[in-house]
Amino acid sequence: MKIQLIRHATMLIEINGRSILVDPMLSEAGKMAAVPGVANNSANPLVSLPVDPSSIIHADAVVVTHTHRDHFDDAAKEYLPSDSLIFCQTPDRISATNYYLLRGSCPV
Repeated sequence: MKIQLIRHATMLIEINGRSILVDPMLSEAGKMAAVPGVANNSANPLVSLPVDPSSIIHADAVVVTHTHRDHFDDAAKEYLPSDSLIFCQTPDRISATNYYLLRGSCPV
């Protein structure tokens, strides 16, 4: 098993020839507004991705622990293939504000 921390909560897990992308936040550094209500008013993400997004988006599955923008952002929506198998929690699946029901692809 190999677990690679990409940035923040984003990680790639590889096991038995399969890969799982967890919490893809794929925006370029500084492309999103600061998190409201916190002392740090710097634009997010704070650091650049250490890998090209195209090298991680073709995972066998994507796990979204919750759909805050620091765990699933607009860039992830754009980069992930439309047929990505996405797993998320039921409350996220039924919230229409969360990536248009994450393409209706949350079987968990």
